[in-house]
Amino acid sequence: MDINSCTFVGKIGSNIKKGKTQNGEPYIGFLLRCEPPANANSSQNNQSQMISIRCFKPKVIKYLENVGAKMNDNVVVLGFVSSYRTEVKGKSLTANSINANQVYVIQTRPYND
Repeated sequence: MDINSCTFVGKIGSNIKKGKTQNGEPYIGFLLRCEPPANANSSQNNQSQMISIRCFKPKVIKYLENVGAKMNDNVVVLGFVSSYRTEVKGKSLTANSINANQVYVIQTRPYND
């Protein structure tokens, strides 16, 4: 069975970028910072990861704007992996990104003793 579906939980790790595709459709993009589990050991991936997130869905873009999503906000991202061709320092590369279908900003109150 081929299923291209993923869920990520992390923090917005960059400023949110708004733009338009070549066809003029709006999109929003940011890096998602995912930290390793607290009990990760050397045989597991124990490095922080930065994952490129792109969203082209107007309702999700409007939601992120309405809640004022910003760097360091906790988020849950549901989407799929997409690949695209890009050029870096004159070399053509295939890059991977997560195309978000849903994004939820998790807002919590500060804990006070």
